[in-house]
Amino acid sequence: LSRSNVASSAACSSASSLGLGLAYRRSPASDGLDLSQAAARTNEYKIIRTNEKEQLQGLNDRFAVFIEKVHQLETQNRALEAELAALRRALKAQQRDVDGATLARLDLEKKVESLLDELAFVRQVHDEEVAELLATLQASSQAAAEVDVAVAKPDLSSALREIRAQYESLAAKNLQSAEEWYKSKFANLNEQAARSTEAIRASREEIHEYRRQLQARTIEIEGLRGANESLERQILELEERHSAEVASYQDNIGQLENDLRNTKSEMARHLREYQDLLNVKMALDIEIAAYRKLLEGEETRFSTSGLSISGLNPLPNPSYLLPPRILSSATSKGSATGLSLKKEEEEEEASKIASKKTSQIGESFEEILEETVISTKKTEKSNIEETTISSQKI
Repeated sequence: LSRSNVASSAACSSASSLGLGLAYRRSPASDGLDLSQAAARTNEYKIIRTNEKEQLQGLNDRFAVFIEKVHQLETQNRALEAELAALRRALKAQQRDVDGATLARLDLEKKVESLLDELAFVRQVHDEEVAELLATLQASSQAAAEVDVAVAKPDLSSALREIRAQYESLAAKNLQSAEEWYKSKFANLNEQAARSTEAIRASREEIHEYRRQLQARTIEIEGLRGANESLERQILELEERHSAEVASYQDNIGQLENDLRNTKSEMARHLREYQDLLNVKMALDIEIAAYRKLLEGEETRFSTSGLSISGLNPLPNPSYLLPPRILSSATSKGSATGLSLKKEEEEEEASKIASKKTSQIGESFEEILEETVISTKKTEKSNIEETTISSQKI
């Protein structure tokens, strides 16, 4: 009965250990699958982070190129504005020179007009003087004629001719000197007017050239201003797009970090479950080893007790192994007392042997328990180290 009880308990424990073992074998597979999924998610997260860093680096490089181009355009714009200011200053100076030349021309024209008026006045005065002289000559000639008529009429025609010739030569000299003075003044004024006209023409050509350059620079500045405005708009669009992409990347990073935290917590939960299953497995291994040693000890004890009882029996008949009811029915009534005494002695010796065997089995069971505990602790330590290394790698 004790052997059947031990066997049934061992069978139950082995069945339960097999069930737990199967459950344990199923759970590491699921843990391995979760760890592989976590590793895949971690690799995917690293790839996404690498791609995001590359995209951000590319956007930053493009933004730096645009900023550098804007700086170059601003520098060129400042240089063109400085050149335009210099051209405007030169144009103002030339305009002042043109205004001065125009004023000089007007002064010269006024001088020419005044000289012409003066020449006309001189001619008028000269004509009046000539007329007066002629009138005087006529009056004098008439007076002389009257005198000649009155005083024996002396010959004065030669004297009148001489006086007329003198006055005519004087009038011719005055007219020639006035014409020469007028011609010299007119030539000087024409020369000054020609010089002023040449200066005005050169100034006008220079002003026209400056205006053409100013128009070209204005067109170039307008084009650069439009390019600058378009680049500024592109920079604003890029900044907005960059900000939106950075915000989306930050959201993705936050989501991935949340996924990573969830994955880590799930891994920690799986590790705790794995540790619990390891503890259960260790306890079951200890229990199985203890039951195995107990079964082996029981089998050894039963075999040794059977051998000792058969050695103590002097008869070759193995009827000693039969129950007492069979022995009492097979023997006579006279030998029942002796057999009962021998049976008591044999039972005492068997109990002593069983107690010795039990003490030996207890000692061996304690040694087995210590060895099993040490081995399971070593296994548990190695498993914990492996899981720690794998979690650190992840």
